[in-house]
Amino acid sequence: MIKIYEPNLSKKEKYFLNDAFDKNEISTFGQYSVKFEKKINSISKSKYSLAVTSGSVGLYLAYKILNVKKDDIVLAPSYTFAATINAIIHAGCQPYLFDISKDTFCLDLDVVENFLQNETVKIKNNYYYIKNKKKIFAICVVLTFSIIPDLKRLKQISKKYNLKIVLDAACAFGASYNGESLTVYSDIVVYSFNGNKSFTSGGGGAICTNKLNLFKKSYLLATNAKKNNQMYKYSFPAHNFRISNIHAAIGYGQLTRYQNILKKKKEIQINYENKINFNSKDLISLLSKSHYSNHPIWINFIILKNKTILLNLIKKFRKIGVMTNLFWQPMHKQFSSYHFLRGSMKNTNYFANRILPLPSASNLTKKNQLKIIKILNDSLG
Repeated sequence: MIKIYEPNLSKKEKYFLNDAFDKNEISTFGQYSVKFEKKINSISKSKYSLAVTSGSVGLYLAYKILNVKKDDIVLAPSYTFAATINAIIHAGCQPYLFDISKDTFCLDLDVVENFLQNETVKIKNNYYYIKNKKKIFAICVVLTFSIIPDLKRLKQISKKYNLKIVLDAACAFGASYNGESLTVYSDIVVYSFNGNKSFTSGGGGAICTNKLNLFKKSYLLATNAKKNNQMYKYSFPAHNFRISNIHAAIGYGQLTRYQNILKKKKEIQINYENKINFNSKDLISLLSKSHYSNHPIWINFIILKNKTILLNLIKKFRKIGVMTNLFWQPMHKQFSSYHFLRGSMKNTNYFANRILPLPSASNLTKKNQLKIIKILNDSLG
């Protein structure tokens, strides 16, 4: 069976995992969480990193340490994984869902800026949504497929409207913007190291920032707010969200292989780009990597002319053991009991039914990839 994504594990990860096990350092105590965080800083070029139990937890903590208030509004894309929006809601905010750009599949900054110009009012230093008088608190940009949008413009918008920036970079660990760390263009960047990501710790995530005060807050919130690490003395109600040493050992092992995994990811992407027949009338395109970053795509994908063609391809692939499927379904169509603030979803609705993810694990063999490409080229008109 060929999966869209699966972990690429080696003897290195097993060695560090066994080392943690042999030392009986399997919970939040142990050396690997610190080693893992240092590796995260080194690769992402962030000043501060905190490894937590998941990317979802990282997103939730991001809003809490930025001092969100109840019912503040966070601008976010509808085309995303549920964790993006769940974190906003659980933090007590209201998500306002926007369309995506057809060029990047990330939040459409033209639409966002138009909304801020025409549908908000400035009161003192903050901007409020005219219709419900709630404060616009932050912008959350999801780096869809690890594609990097125009972060310079994003930062300009946030400065003009006094908004915090949270980058949901769950699948984009190691990516940069014009050679600079993503933390340069945001308050907080959140990564995921789930098993389906390019680099994994099995279960885990990280909060990265260049701001020491935010890092200190995140550490306190994630470690039950212990007073100077004193046993059973706490500063305020907090959480136990620190990554376990077992998971950190796997993550550390992965990041010691960072360049090797990255090289394989790039080779897979180049093969798809060079060998898929894009003259097919059934195919719109394969979106190439962002010109702001040379980081490879997390999951390669094609865009088909309609949903019928997409579903027929899924059936053909499954018959030969290639387990592809529809990708993210828009969040504005989820949660029937929840009323979303939202704008028009022209691009989101169009592309959600036309994107077909392709197997992209870094341990995908060239033989299997060529098999996938051949079926694509033979099937499409």
